[in-house]
Amino acid sequence: MDWLERLYEYLPWPMKPGEEKAEKRFSSAVKFFSSLLQHESLGGIRKEFVSVLDVMSGTGIGGAAAAKAFVDGGFKVRLVALDKRKSDLSYVDKWLEFAGILDETELETVVADVEELPLKVHGKFDLVLIWGSSMPHLIPWTAAKVLAGIREVSSSDGVLTVEQWDIAGTLLIRNQFRHILLEGGIDDEGSGILSFHLGYDPFRGVEERAYYRLPGMEFLLKSKVHLWSLSELATMIWMFYEKIDLREQEGGKMVRPVLVAWRPRKVAVPYSELSYPFDTGSST
Repeated sequence: MDWLERLYEYLPWPMKPGEEKAEKRFSSAVKFFSSLLQHESLGGIRKEFVSVLDVMSGTGIGGAAAAKAFVDGGFKVRLVALDKRKSDLSYVDKWLEFAGILDETELETVVADVEELPLKVHGKFDLVLIWGSSMPHLIPWTAAKVLAGIREVSSSDGVLTVEQWDIAGTLLIRNQFRHILLEGGIDDEGSGILSFHLGYDPFRGVEERAYYRLPGMEFLLKSKVHLWSLSELATMIWMFYEKIDLREQEGGKMVRPVLVAWRPRKVAVPYSELSYPFDTGSST
């Protein structure tokens, strides 16, 4: 089992239809994308058929919400959901069914590493989204490569939306960094995950943590994460898109701010030219 799939098997993060908090997240996302159809970024779409790419999609909660907003707006939708976790991708059609648009949406799921994005998807996309605060799984070096790939699969008037918590800023201002951290709380069955800080690599921007399952302190895995700030992420996206904005969602603490970028740059560093200046078998 992939380390990421193993982590999310136990992490109490609301992702699936039937979970009240997940369905509230879905509703908030639908409202956000519906409002974006009136925004400068998406408001100018004049085509009948819209292509949506959900990157690091997990169960597809974000991509299905975007598809719902487009269908309700009178568009036909092609939705491509890409993730490493095959088990999570099996829920994308269930979110579309929950939204009542399964028959109106052309769905494709792709099991792949996001670093290989331009090699794994076909066509150009009007909207690309990274939803659910997934960016900590990408160190800055990897994020630059992923954004280069996203720009290359975007249509000439394509839009990128990234839902992300301002992790570094919040930890700094509130002094909330913890060497020992309860990840996401305890579920109704008394299970949860504790993570322990193991070290930090300033060149790669990597914090390494070890994860243990409660109760019983069963060791799960080690992983490497990056604690993003929104300004850092926005600046990196700006290298690939001319326009960028920060917008808020309604829906309580389970939703995050969203960076909205549009007008992909005609000239930017190509995906093919970005190789790591250090030896690595994995970005995380």
